[in-house]
Amino acid sequence: EEALGQSEAKYRQLVETLDEGVGAIDENAKLVFVNPRLAEMFGYSVDEMQGRDLLSFLAEVADETGKAAAPRKLEGRRQGASDSYEAVARRKDGTKINLSVRSSPILDAEGKFTGAIAAVSDITAQKKAEQALRDSERHYRFLGDNTTDVIWVTDMNLKPTYFSPSVTELLGYTVE
Repeated sequence: EEALGQSEAKYRQLVETLDEGVGAIDENAKLVFVNPRLAEMFGYSVDEMQGRDLLSFLAEVADETGKAAAPRKLEGRRQGASDSYEAVARRKDGTKINLSVRSSPILDAEGKFTGAIAAVSDITAQKKAEQALRDSERHYRFLGDNTTDVIWVTDMNLKPTYFSPSVTELLGYTVE
């Protein structure tokens, strides 16, 4: 019993000090465990989150697509399927955050679904950077496509990878 207690304390310390959020739900999608990092991501205390319905934190369930998809995901866990996906959640202050979630079902000795456990990462900064990159690409493509000068890009072997459309008017060549 002492060894079991020490082992539990060691693993609890590990989970509670991770830089990644960890949570567990019961068979009704109620949160039964939340580590401090997950609570911090959502802007709540651990006590405020535990016992609440997991779906109440998901911003995407506010629309009809999310309302239909969330129960299907939960049903997949009930069938024993591990899953990796991205989700949009709502923090306590109402702001939305982007999450990367890796979840696995918890099954009893007979294989019956009793809950699920998930590791959660906040990828909001990554999503913002991806959007900024797409915006920048769109901006520079617009400039390149609408300039009267010929602009071209080559790869490391000096093979052209882009010509602005003005190449046709100025040099008589098609972009292709």
